[in-house]
Amino acid sequence: MGDYQIEDLLGDVSQGTAAAALTYEAFRDTPHKMYFFAHNADDTLHCRLQLSHGWQLGTNVEVHLHWIPMVDPSSSPQNIIIDGYYYWAKYDEVIPELASWTAISPKITIPVVTGDAFKHKRTTIFTATPPAGALVSDVLLIYLRRPGASDGDDTYSTSKAAGTATANMRLLYVDGHFHKGRHGLPQASPL
Repeated sequence: MGDYQIEDLLGDVSQGTAAAALTYEAFRDTPHKMYFFAHNADDTLHCRLQLSHGWQLGTNVEVHLHWIPMVDPSSSPQNIIIDGYYYWAKYDEVIPELASWTAISPKITIPVVTGDAFKHKRTTIFTATPPAGALVSDVLLIYLRRPGASDGDDTYSTSKAAGTATANMRLLYVDGHFHKGRHGLPQASPL
């Protein structure tokens, strides 16, 4: 591992609005409410992950989607598709229009197989390479979409038994992993 450790990078995650909003309902038979992606909608997430003061300058950040398949596929496997964009927002710089953001390419294909129902899954969505001059407190802006209604490759269409039948993918969280500098202090970084 060298002179660094891996740490979690947490941030704020918001859902889309109107037709892109996730379904909010109880998880199975519990009173715990959760957000779900539907297989017949183009549901979206909007995330902001701020780079920690412990981030080792210049190292990549790997972004993950934590999720739960809510039902075993009717034919195994079936696929979930995730696409989107991200931008490394350095402070005191203009955040550009979408043409300058990085597309998540190729789109992410996540297989769901028999026996996966109700298991916590973690899927790497992308690895962000920092731009020149990136510092602690920079923010990764992330737009994620499950194009269940518009991408024929999203085949995980098995409906769940309880609640909204089409809401078959439970969102847990979006986070990142980063390399932590020695003693939690980045090299030659201003506070």
